[in-house]
Amino acid sequence: MAHKNIQNFIILVSISSAIIGCKKPSNSDENLDEKSIKNENAKILSIKWNSCDKTIEDHKLKIKKTVKFECGKMDVPLNWDNPNGENITISLLRSKATDPQNRIGSLIVNPGGPGGSSLNLAKDLYNINALQSKFDIIGVDPRGVGDSTPIKCPISSSFDITFPNNEAEFQSVLQSSQKLYESCLKETGEFINHIDTVSVAHDIEAVRKALNEEKLNFWGFSYGTYIASKYAELYPNNSRALVLDSVTDYSQSLLEHLKTNAKEAHKVLNEFVNYNKNNPSSELHNKDIIKIILDTKTKLNQNPIKYTNPSTNVKEDFTGDIFLISIYQLLYLNEKDWLNIAQAIHKLQNNDLKTLINLVEQNSSDINISQTITVNCLDYPSSSIQTWSEYSSIMEEFKKESPIFGKNIASWFFLNKCLGWKNIKNISAKPLNIKIKQPVLIVSTANDIATPLKWAEFVKLQIPGSFLLYYEGSGHGAYNSDVSGCIYHVVNNFFLEKKLPSENSYCLKSKF
Repeated sequence: MAHKNIQNFIILVSISSAIIGCKKPSNSDENLDEKSIKNENAKILSIKWNSCDKTIEDHKLKIKKTVKFECGKMDVPLNWDNPNGENITISLLRSKATDPQNRIGSLIVNPGGPGGSSLNLAKDLYNINALQSKFDIIGVDPRGVGDSTPIKCPISSSFDITFPNNEAEFQSVLQSSQKLYESCLKETGEFINHIDTVSVAHDIEAVRKALNEEKLNFWGFSYGTYIASKYAELYPNNSRALVLDSVTDYSQSLLEHLKTNAKEAHKVLNEFVNYNKNNPSSELHNKDIIKIILDTKTKLNQNPIKYTNPSTNVKEDFTGDIFLISIYQLLYLNEKDWLNIAQAIHKLQNNDLKTLINLVEQNSSDINISQTITVNCLDYPSSSIQTWSEYSSIMEEFKKESPIFGKNIASWFFLNKCLGWKNIKNISAKPLNIKIKQPVLIVSTANDIATPLKWAEFVKLQIPGSFLLYYEGSGHGAYNSDVSGCIYHVVNNFFLEKKLPSENSYCLKSKF
């Protein structure tokens, strides 16, 4: 069993495939049209901007510098079905175009998660001069995230068992999950049922109106691609250019969605194994890496290593299940980091955990796990697993798809979420219904453990006229994973000129 505080340790860069279902979200299928938003109270459509200084790091010059940004606050309806009711607040961060004479417009960015701060992403993108000169780059923290009105869930108290091995442990998970929902509802109130992606898309439209922009540019990463897709579906005439990087696909059933994820995990692990086994520079050169990983898991489950959780500063047990989840999340990184992962695995053979802990900590993100859970509960149907027999049968299916990660992927995504939540409402998975006339660029990597290329291919079929460009290598996030700069230049040129690459083109794999 993994420790209850595992979610404070692992890298939660983008758990977009952590999909479960619970209470029906507002506007799930009965979506508001533009007319209903035009009739809102005028105060909803105003942003209060203030000057604010932020420290950013210039990686090329290897210096930190202070930059003047604008911080904004905006009121939006808690429930878009009742736009004149109670309001919540969303936060924004804007860096204005440095070449205002040739300004193109506003570029909204979202890093995914769910639960990632868009404000931090907007700050990080400041150094992309090609875009910063022509666009106001704006991060909008989604409802419940970062500086926006938060959701309050006592997560750590509800995950005493993460990977159940018998009936009693399974029932404990169900009970903990139910207690989680009750605690979240008590602490957050009715807002907990309105953190869904459709509501976020309506918030983005309100931002567009407040900015007085005829059309928005939207750049979504991972789960952020689903926000961008939903926005395009609801407001097909209000976008100039959309980029979907590392795409999530919600058209599949829960099981098929996660099976696709498990298959990709197995493929990426094999890429990692072959890369290190055949690389003389690797600490795992010519080693049976799969056996090492399995033996390490068994050893750590039998005799966990005590370590200080860097997120909580509390002594905890590092188990075999935490080890597997850690390796899974580290494989979000591209090949240039794989030697470091191999070194961490090698050192762990001698009970040296420090290298792995440091590597995880260096690549951690600011994901809000409370929002990750809640959004996925509201966005996707319940797995409806209620018995140990059902659960154990599904675990066997996933082990076939991915012998190393399968059980952990399914267990983490099924049981660390809303399996025991009451008032579960199944919402059928369905393809996107996007009738957008403006171009949509989809970018992906060939080996992405979090958002498989297969999902990008599925989504391309759901968006008529969209274009898919992929990078031959590995990593989660094509824009950052392709160190050759191919994806970088294509995305920048697309935003600047709405120029698409030729059909059937792709970016060659970089050599490390």
